[in-house]
Amino acid sequence: MRLILLLSLLALSACKTTPENDQVYKTEKLACDAAIFASCTSLGNRYRLDRNTASLGENEAFELYERACDGGDSNGCDNLSSMYKQGRGTQKDYKKAFHFAQISCEKGSAQGCSNFGVFYTEGKSIQRDFVKANQLFNRACIRGAATACYNIGNSYNRSGNLKSNNTPAISYYKKACRLGLTKACSRLSAAGL
Repeated sequence: MRLILLLSLLALSACKTTPENDQVYKTEKLACDAAIFASCTSLGNRYRLDRNTASLGENEAFELYERACDGGDSNGCDNLSSMYKQGRGTQKDYKKAFHFAQISCEKGSAQGCSNFGVFYTEGKSIQRDFVKANQLFNRACIRGAATACYNIGNSYNRSGNLKSNNTPAISYYKKACRLGLTKACSRLSAAGL
């Protein structure tokens, strides 16, 4: 019985999905090579998130995001910004992270605008500017970025104690909740709304 279990486990480990033997990886690589830059971003996401490619993961993802961003894909620019900000696949560099968040937002990424706004609230590599941050969060919220809606709600709810008469904060939290952000739903629920 142990021998059968051991042989089964060995067979399963030999069947791991890797970029070389997975059809989705191959298809995305072909599309990326054909200058379909959203595919470069998607492939970068796979490399970064797939445990089977952990040894390649972040470095390969960084290069793919760079290629996607250079090709005009706003989500590639947003992911590149995140990689620079976190120091994943490259050296941590807030100025470059800020730069690519700005490009992502300018190219129309809702999440890129949300992340760009975060730079203005954090004040790293740029002076804090809550008005500018809220303008970016509002742009992103209108485009459907739940975290941006939540961040605007937080700016209207500075005390952290949500009251039923705080209509602007409630409105933004409700939108974030409708967009699927659980912490916004929890905030509303905790306030009895």
